[in-house]
Amino acid sequence: PVRALALLQALARYPRALPGPHHVEVRADDVRILADPVRIGQALRNVATNAVRYSPDGGRITMIGEVAGDDRYHLAVVDEGIGIDPDAVGTLLAYAGRGDNVATIDGSGIGLYVARRVAEAHDGRLTIEPNLPAGTRVTIEVGCA
Repeated sequence: PVRALALLQALARYPRALPGPHHVEVRADDVRILADPVRIGQALRNVATNAVRYSPDGGRITMIGEVAGDDRYHLAVVDEGIGIDPDAVGTLLAYAGRGDNVATIDGSGIGLYVARRVAEAHDGRLTIEPNLPAGTRVTIEVGCA
C-alpha cells in the first residue's frame, strides 16, 4: 500500500525538472493504493516525459489521482500538447510505436509500451484519451488498498 497523493506529489517534481517551462499541478484523492512505487513511478515518468515532449512551452500538465469505483484508482497525466489521432492509440501502445504526427520530435516509442506493461503487472490497464485537436489524457488504473 502507498499513499496516492504523496506518490503523485513526488512524481510531479520530475516534469518540472525537464527542459521547458511547464506548469505542473497535482489533484488527487488521498487514499492508499496497491502499487510498487518504483515501477508505477517509472510508468508515470514515461507518461510525464511524453506530456512535456509534446506540449508547448508554458503548457499545463496535470497529474490526477481519483477513486474509480469501490476498489480501483486512476493515476492520470493530462497535457495540453499536440494531441493524438484516435486511430493511432493502438500503435502507440505497441513496442516502438509512434504516431505519424511526431516524426520531427525525438523519441523511441518505448515509453508508453513500458507504462502499459507496468499497469498490467499491477492487475490494471493503461488507457489513452486523445482530446483532439490538442491535449491527451493517459490513465494508469491500479487497485485501492
